[in-house]
Amino acid sequence: MPEYLKSVLVQRQAMTVSTSPTPWDLPVNPISHILFTLINDNDTGTLDNYKQLVGILAQIDKLEVQYKGQAIISLNGPDLAMYSMLVRQKPLGQVNMLNVTNKMRSLTIAIPFGRRSYDPNECFPATRKGELKLAIDVGAAVTGIDALNVSIETVELPEASPTQFLKCTTMSKTPTATGDHDVDLPLGNRIMGIMMFATEAIVETVGSETPDIGDVKLLRDNKEQFIAKTNWETLHNEMLSDRFPSSGIYNQEHVHLSGAATPTDSDAGQRSGNFPENYIYLDFDPLNDDQYLLETEGAGRLWLRINAEEVTAIRVMPIELMGIG
Repeated sequence: MPEYLKSVLVQRQAMTVSTSPTPWDLPVNPISHILFTLINDNDTGTLDNYKQLVGILAQIDKLEVQYKGQAIISLNGPDLAMYSMLVRQKPLGQVNMLNVTNKMRSLTIAIPFGRRSYDPNECFPATRKGELKLAIDVGAAVTGIDALNVSIETVELPEASPTQFLKCTTMSKTPTATGDHDVDLPLGNRIMGIMMFATEAIVETVGSETPDIGDVKLLRDNKEQFIAKTNWETLHNEMLSDRFPSSGIYNQEHVHLSGAATPTDSDAGQRSGNFPENYIYLDFDPLNDDQYLLETEGAGRLWLRINAEEVTAIRVMPIELMGIG
């Protein structure tokens, strides 16, 4: 009978920008996913400093899983959370989202190596000791967050013989001018989807509202493939309705704008922050059955053509299916 093995890799270790640890060795058995838990105290003596999600994630400048020194997962905190939710189609787990100062809170991100947790056919394969490592770069302290700690657990599948696993790394681009800009995609493996981040989802000016990314095309050897042209707003809203977990709305920031006074329409709860408003997703596995996966083998070149309507930083994060053997 198949078995899985859950164990603790790191037991509640304090993290600061000056004490990022050396990489931890991950288990040698096949790994389904890593459970990465952030634990902190609220620093909300001033209530406006309360951060439900964005502030906690922003403390992680980069989390990287490395195999023989090569990045398999390389994402910052917010990107990692989006990767987890889009691949697994499940929300993040949070404990004690209260805004009371000095109260402890925690958030767990499942970092998948397969599209389904516990799938023996799609997970990271067995390795030798020291070949697979996890490293974290911790950023500067964030207002509203105190005493950051991390706990890390792994879920192994000792009897698994996987045929493939997921890889997701970050490509960054800052356009030098508005207009079309090309971002080359990796070749050789199938791609299940591409996450994209824009610094501003909407830039409000007098008489107009313009997203940083206006529209996107996908080209293979100078021919359009899958995406002749699609707009930011459509991609974002499609992501929320088709791919985002149904309870994901509760992972967005919100605050109540009034205290004990008699409420009015302007006092209602409102969302704040920018998670996940700054993301779009190009989905090449909409039915979760492989039939629309983006094949890259044999291509001379594969790239996104991004219409930049503002000159701000963009991140492109392909999610590849890496074959084994």
